[in-house]
Amino acid sequence: MRRIIQNTMIAGAFCFLFAGWFMYTGQKEADGAESERMELTVSNVSPFDVENVKVEVNGDHPVKIERIASGEEAKIRVRKDLNPAGVVRIYGEAGILGEFGKYFGGQMSVGTEFGISMNENMKMEVTSNLPEYISVGL
Repeated sequence: MRRIIQNTMIAGAFCFLFAGWFMYTGQKEADGAESERMELTVSNVSPFDVENVKVEVNGDHPVKIERIASGEEAKIRVRKDLNPAGVVRIYGEAGILGEFGKYFGGQMSVGTEFGISMNENMKMEVTSNLPEYISVGL
């Protein structure tokens, strides 16, 4: 009987250690998944504040930025599995100047930036270090 109790205690300790190891590695993988997000920068270099700026990557649910003041920038995080190459749509509102937006396509990386500015015709425009996306219909 003593031998059975001893073996049961050893088996229980082994199970406890195995469960602890499994939980530790699971947490480590979950933390790694959070770091699998990529940061993109949206800068407002126009003389006006912009509102309701949305960034949509590869048709995924858009990330919304409520307001970016003139001269400010905002950083957003997108899932890295959306990263490799694709289409980014950025759009929003600039008060009395109305809406603005543009599509870009290409390989995104940590240094991907978008700039919201006003051109010489007093129209809001969006620029990026990604090439402008041109859709060709068939």
